Amino acid sequence: MKFDPINQLRCLVLCGEQGLNSGSIPGAIDHIARRSRTERTEVTIIELLKLFGIPAAVLAAVIAGGKYMMAQIKGVRRGVQALLRAEMIDMYNHYLDKGHAPIYARENFENLWAQYHALGANGVMDDIRHRFLALPTEPEDKDA
Repeated sequence: MKFDPINQLRCLVLCGEQGLNSGSIPGAIDHIARRSRTERTEVTIIELLKLFGIPAAVLAAVIAGGKYMMAQIKGVRRGVQALLRAEMIDMYNHYLDKGHAPIYARENFENLWAQYHALGANGVMDDIRHRFLALPTEPEDKDA
């Protein structure tokens, strides 16, 4: 095995784990050399991570990234809710002025409401939904 800086780090880590002093590096090199190639690679990576404290840093980065992503998702969710709410209110006002809501408009409104409802916010929109569905589907005859 070649004695390069990586192998020196491996040996220092191994010596530290076995309670050996730095004078035992040649013995540590022999110990590493006797391991199978796969075992050496896996152990070497783990040893280097232990040496530099990488697991803690990686965990902190993952947690910070997760918090950031959750905040982004929450913001997108609220934005979609606001857009759906605005569209449903516009539809309700438009068809209320017309005096009727055709079947295709009802289907569209129901689809918007289902997506809005799935996002978890309802409140006032439940009342507007009931009012919208109460509108007639055909215009009233003015001749009658």
